[in-house]
Amino acid sequence: MSEQDKPTQLQIGGNLTNSLTQGFKLDLKSVFAESFQLTLKNFSTLLLAGLAAVGFMMLVASVLVHGGELLGFIKEVVDEEGNPVIFTKEMVTIALLMSVFVIPSLIAGFTMMSINHVVGLKSKPLMVFDFFKYFGPLAIAFAVPNMLSMLFMNLGLGLFAYFPSIYISAIFSLVIPLMIERKISVLQAVPLSIRVVHKGLMQLFIIHAVINLLMVVAVMTVVGLAFVIPFAFTLQALIYREVCGIRLSIEVAKDKGEFSA
Repeated sequence: MSEQDKPTQLQIGGNLTNSLTQGFKLDLKSVFAESFQLTLKNFSTLLLAGLAAVGFMMLVASVLVHGGELLGFIKEVVDEEGNPVIFTKEMVTIALLMSVFVIPSLIAGFTMMSINHVVGLKSKPLMVFDFFKYFGPLAIAFAVPNMLSMLFMNLGLGLFAYFPSIYISAIFSLVIPLMIERKISVLQAVPLSIRVVHKGLMQLFIIHAVINLLMVVAVMTVVGLAFVIPFAFTLQALIYREVCGIRLSIEVAKDKGEFSA
């Protein structure tokens, strides 16, 4: 490939090196407003991806449950009144398997879709399934902050446990975007995310507190989750764009005089 044929690198948004050395400051009003607009613009795509992801998780869970029943691993448990008990050890095991092998890869899919949207590119709903080949590193990136949050929740701190949980979600929030956009390992992405976030910790803490509040409200209304979850992914991708920047490769089509990213 000649020098002229090589893709041109274009960076949109912030700069990771500058954020690490000089820090960063977000315009929170603009960040929330743009995230809202981008969510509305790409809502149908994200909703279809969400429905596909939920359907896939239900299918996997059903296969695991029926497989467990056939192998004798799962047995029906009832309480004193004869009602079936759902949260048995076996069902918890299935939930853990889902959280390791399924959920992190789907999160990566939604994240990359949202990264496309915040730089003006389109994505297809089935893109949500594109990252299962990285399920191992993604499982680690997903498990570490969740285990730390659960640790604080089990310390008996009451409502005060939410503050360290929000802090943990903030400092790990750039791990998966860094892994899939910069193509770096989880061992590189975790410390890098922590270092970058601490350069603007207060703003990101506030943003994650708002996200958690919106999630609570959305769960209460149920239907609200259909918008809040896509909004949260879009918001995270927009923060990543402004803090780290997103790199695009521009390839020029000689015959048509056009370019593609």
